[in-house]
Amino acid sequence: MTVEAWQQTLETWQTPYQLVKAENGLGATVVSVLEIAESQWQQGKYPNWIDAVPFYGQSPVS
Repeated sequence: MTVEAWQQTLETWQTPYQLVKAENGLGATVVSVLEIAESQWQQGKYPNWIDAVPFYGQSPVS
């Protein structure tokens, strides 16, 4: 999707949102990450979302 098409989509978006922009090269590796994800998906590997949740080694709740 082009930037222009995305901006047009947001203009008619019905749900409130906060726009976050990746600046200073922050999103430079996103294409590589998406390529890896697509490769995994094509191989039938559908990971659980919990695999992406950080683990800090202890529970914050006692």
